[in-house]
Order: sequence, then structure tokens, then C-alpha cells
Amino acid sequence: MRLSGKINTTNGGSSELAEKIGKKESAAATGTPYVLPNFVLAQISNVKETILVKYNAYSDEMEIDNGDGKIFLLPKQDDFNTVTLKTGTVYRLVDYKNSENVSAKGYMVEKTTVNGVTLLKKEKVTLIPEKQPMNGYGSYTPPRYDKQSEEYYLMLKNNSVVSFPKNKKKLQELFPEQAEKINTYLKENDLSFKKENDMVKLTEFLSTLS
Repeated sequence: MRLSGKINTTNGGSSELAEKIGKKESAAATGTPYVLPNFVLAQISNVKETILVKYNAYSDEMEIDNGDGKIFLLPKQDDFNTVTLKTGTVYRLVDYKNSENVSAKGYMVEKTTVNGVTLLKKEKVTLIPEKQPMNGYGSYTPPRYDKQSEEYYLMLKNNSVVSFPKNKKKLQELFPEQAEKINTYLKENDLSFKKENDMVKLTEFLSTLS
């Protein structure tokens, strides 16, 4: 469908969309800032229409195709904090502290939610600057989008979002009153704090802690 710069909300109102003017990305760069190459139909929380979206992992923006050659940006507002792609992938807009311990508001993929505890995956793309030849030698290297390793976070029952613990000690520090239960569980289950499937299992266990 075509949008006229607004999206209609389920409460009968509407919300203005900011048009993507120019590009935050570098047109000369190789690679891509996007996780998926094409726009995908999606349901957005509190929005009536099904809308074409594409996540830009470099700018951390959810882009919207209005069907008429214009690209808009979904407002980073709590009303629109869940984007469910037709493929089944769910993006959540959350407040968190990034790897540099700086407060941020951005999109993460919901991997699992059990009893109010959610495992989230942050997809990241950086832009590596161009390199000019030195002293007339060598060749020019254009800027390049580079996909980074994913970062994982936990959304706890109080809705706070924290980095997924790197090891047993960090996990026990996060849940000090449950340190003994955590120790017993990890003794009985050989799990890695780096493998996504094991992080899902750990999240399921954490959801059982009161």
C-alpha cells in the first residue's frame, strides 16, 4: 500500500513519519548496511496497516517503503516498539546500554521469551572508511560496510535490558540471591555462554528463578 507520510494507529489517530532525506550511508561503499536485502511485509504494534519494512543495522533505523519511491523512518516511539516480519522475525525497540556503556534506544531481535525473561540479539554493521594510496603507491580502497558479531542482551522481568553475562561469575553477579541454583544448574548442564542455542537454554532457566 502507499503511505502519505503518516501511519494510522489502532486508536483511530495517526503518526507522522520522517522521510529519509539523502543517505546516512555512503553510496560509494561496498557491502550493505541491511540485514535483509529486500523490504518485507510486517505488522507494527499499534499500527493498522501491514507495511513494507527493512532494518538498517548501520543506522539502527527501521525503514518503511511507502510504495511510491519514497523511504520513511519509523519513529522510535514506545507505541511502535514491536515489528513482526512476515518471515517470523520479531524486532523489539528497547532502551539499553551498549558495549561502550552508553545509553541507547534501538532495535533487537527477540530470540525467545519465557515467563517475562527475553533473550535479545543486536545486529550491527559498521562502515570502514576508504583508504587512499600512500605516496602514490598502492591502490585506492573504497569504504566498506562490515557486518559485526552479534551482541546478546537479556530483558528481565522488570523490563530492564542488560548485556548477556559472559560467564558463570557474571551470571551469579546478576542474580546474587540465586548463585547456588545457578552453580548447580551449570554443573548439571554443559552450556556455552557464546552459543546462541545454549543462551536460549540459559534464558529458559533464568525465567524459572523467582
